[in-house]
Amino acid sequence: MSQAEHHTHGPSITMAEESLHERLSNPARPVFLLGDVPPGEDTPPHKCSEIANKFVSRSRMLAADGYIVYDIQDEPGRTDEKRPF
Repeated sequence: MSQAEHHTHGPSITMAEESLHERLSNPARPVFLLGDVPPGEDTPPHKCSEIANKFVSRSRMLAADGYIVYDIQDEPGRTDEKRPF
């Protein structure tokens, strides 16, 4: 038995094979999530493409374990100010 086989207590699992649930359940492992808000319904298609491309570019530079897409609902009774996104 090789030294590497001797120290292995079972099949080795890479981070890519861990589910997000497993990652979140492990208090010894930090988890990095990237969140974004999708474009609004009235956003023109060319602007949606720009937003999506920007998200893809950012996410490729970060070692994210998962993604969160926020579903923002209009709340006209909450404030008269226009939302910035």
